[in-house]
Amino acid sequence: MKKKILKTSLILVTLLILATSIKANSPSSIDLSYDYDIKILDVKVFHSVADANTHYIETMEIYVNDVLNISQGFTNQNTTSYLEVSFSIFVDYGDTIKVTAICNIAGSITDQIVVQTPTSPPNTETSDASSIILLGVSMLALVLVVGIKKR
Repeated sequence: MKKKILKTSLILVTLLILATSIKANSPSSIDLSYDYDIKILDVKVFHSVADANTHYIETMEIYVNDVLNISQGFTNQNTTSYLEVSFSIFVDYGDTIKVTAICNIAGSITDQIVVQTPTSPPNTETSDASSIILLGVSMLALVLVVGIKKR
């Protein structure tokens, strides 16, 4: 009789653990972007949950060049689909920012970006000399057109 109760209890505990892990969705992906001019890191962790107040991203850790820089705790997430947060963080070009998001029930996800030097836009300004030449050619064309129409 004791063996039957023990066996039944083990089966029930196993089923309970399986049911909890099926219900608990781990974070699926992270979007990271860093604005060097204003020193802001935007993080969006995609984590589908039924109730954002009971199942959420509990902790976010931010590392710069593998050194923990920020550890932030949360008590819920923005929506049932994601947690979106911005952090003020000072880094240099070439630094690696790594973010780990940890679910309060099960699972975590890590992603990283390297802060890139901004690319310069192509120079579309015309020099003063070419502007003067263009203006002169335009005036000459206008004089010729007006002269031809008067005849």
